[in-house]
Amino acid sequence: MPKPDGHQATLRQGDEKLLREPTRDQTGPWQLYYLAGDLGETNHLATREPTRLADLTAA
Repeated sequence: MPKPDGHQATLRQGDEKLLREPTRDQTGPWQLYYLAGDLGETNHLATREPTRLADLTAA
């Protein structure tokens, strides 16, 4: 289980969810999901949607 070190982050905007979960010693990469078509969060979109990822991380 990740330690609570302030690196975990979640943002939900409409049907989009931006998530970052820390690993044991590092911050994790950003993950982007479109929940309307992927409730199980299995289709990671961050690499395919870099502009949207940038918009959401700026928020």
